[in-house]
Amino acid sequence: MAALFVKNVFHTVNEREALASDALSIADAQAGTLAGAAYRRYMTVHYWRMWQRNFGALERKARVIKVGQTCFIAFLFVLMAVGVVMSYASHQRFLST
Repeated sequence: MAALFVKNVFHTVNEREALASDALSIADAQAGTLAGAAYRRYMTVHYWRMWQRNFGALERKARVIKVGQTCFIAFLFVLMAVGVVMSYASHQRFLST
């Protein structure tokens, strides 16, 4: 259940970084097609960092889900054991009467 809660952990394109003056000045310093290449190189780093942070958030969420699944399977086994004990006791009571 903890993995289902909405959290503000996913990152998107940050307009302050995308339109940062240093990134735009790097592109302005280049001429022609080199300007676009310089800006794309800058944005590639931004996208890569964003992807890494989102991947880390998803990995943490996956670990929480795995723990929840393990607890649920353990609960089912305990429930089956209780059911077996109850049916055995019920069956013994039925045979003794």
